[in-house]
Amino acid sequence: MNNSTPKCATCGKSLTPHNGRAAIEWVDEESARCARWREIAQQRQALAARIQAGIAGMLGTDTMDTVDMVAQRKSLTQLDATLETEAQELERVMRHIPGKA
Repeated sequence: MNNSTPKCATCGKSLTPHNGRAAIEWVDEESARCARWREIAQQRQALAARIQAGIAGMLGTDTMDTVDMVAQRKSLTQLDATLETEAQELERVMRHIPGKA
């Protein structure tokens, strides 16, 4: 890293170290949080598409009974809620808003 402003290794946004922490260590940690936040965003998009596809999206080529479909939809919704909570926790501790790649 040169003497310029440190940047997130994941999204490239400029970062300003806080609380006297070592800049390189802090940038690495912030970049890791940013990478996880992006993973969560991608997972949630995939889940949203699957949920929005409805029954046809869940069936694919498999045969399922109605109880299984309802359980799967509920499970996907719970997974999405868990991912959303994790993303919100990351946003709470992150010092930058992840950029778009």
